[in-house]
Amino acid sequence: MGDRIDAAPVVLNVDDYPSTRYMRTRILRGAGFNVVEAATGQEALKAASTTRPGVILLDVHLPDMSGFEVCQRLKADPSTAAIPVVHLSASFIPPADRAAGLEGGADGYLVEPVEHLVLLATVNAFLRARRAEAERERLLEEATAARAAAEEANRAKDEMLAVLSHEMRGTLNTIVGWLAMLRRAQPDTAAYERAVETIARAARQQAHLVEDLLDYAGAIAGRMRIDLRPMDLGQVIEGAVAAIGPQTQAARLALDVEVDEKARAVTGDDLRLQQVVHNLLSNAVKFTPRGGRISVRLARDDGRAVLTVADTGRGIDRAFLPHVFDRYRQEPEPPATGRRGVGLGLAIVRHIVERHGGTIEAASDGPGRGATFTMTLPLRDASAYEPARASR
Repeated sequence: MGDRIDAAPVVLNVDDYPSTRYMRTRILRGAGFNVVEAATGQEALKAASTTRPGVILLDVHLPDMSGFEVCQRLKADPSTAAIPVVHLSASFIPPADRAAGLEGGADGYLVEPVEHLVLLATVNAFLRARRAEAERERLLEEATAARAAAEEANRAKDEMLAVLSHEMRGTLNTIVGWLAMLRRAQPDTAAYERAVETIARAARQQAHLVEDLLDYAGAIAGRMRIDLRPMDLGQVIEGAVAAIGPQTQAARLALDVEVDEKARAVTGDDLRLQQVVHNLLSNAVKFTPRGGRISVRLARDDGRAVLTVADTGRGIDRAFLPHVFDRYRQEPEPPATGRRGVGLGLAIVRHIVERHGGTIEAASDGPGRGATFTMTLPLRDASAYEPARASR
């Protein structure tokens, strides 16, 4: 019975004659079907709505209503309309009645007495047809969802390209403009120093945009190199905190750091993990208004190192939260700093973390209530790591 839609498909057997109903049920159960019985039209309607059988065997003559009316009601109800209905009768059914039954939604007819093999073959045929229809609907739903996802990805990509073009043009215009200023300024003057610093900052921004693009291109092509080795995650955090320090000071943000010594030893690529931590800290700075607070905490939890970066900033809308790590996706509202990225940073972060066998999640209670990013990595045996840590 390998063609059935599951291990024990349900067949609803409706007949007001106990002996006929019993014999049909016995045949079906002997073939491995789960049979539900009904003796009246009302019982059939109730059983169909509660058990959702794979096939309904429906006697034409019932004491409270005809099988034709039962069939019409079943087909009119969206919850039972897709269930195949096979009419049964112990007497000759005139062509007009058969036509009326088909018009009412019946899928087939059998005349009693029905041969065992014919009964089972008919039930299995309708189960196969229903399975095929269900598969077709599933494929259609998947295709519709895939198309919607592709359209959304294309829309997001177009937005990303627009932002990228704007950002790169802006930094290039800054470099060109201040180069002209640099040519006019005298060395060792305030104007000269300001021009040099502005050009350097714009060049770093441009380099960061290009690095994001190259990193993500490498990630999706499987070319991003991850050099796994024993390392100190605490040192990575300390390095990222030191690098972000000038930005937090300029924005007057309080930065709290807490590192559990038992959560430092992991296996990973220290440069890539520093990229992850720096990205999380940069996002916290970007979306936290002046005077806010950022906390960084590394703790041990059940054999894993858990890093949390939390801020008191703008927060994340609940509708956008599931898309935080999607490529090209950004919330429409600009960050506190006014500088937008291209929507690749967190996608790269997720790729790096997952390549390390870890996880990363984002949480927020909504706009204006801050955000928390949590990264977990498998811990390495600290005793095995001590010699490597001491040599650094």
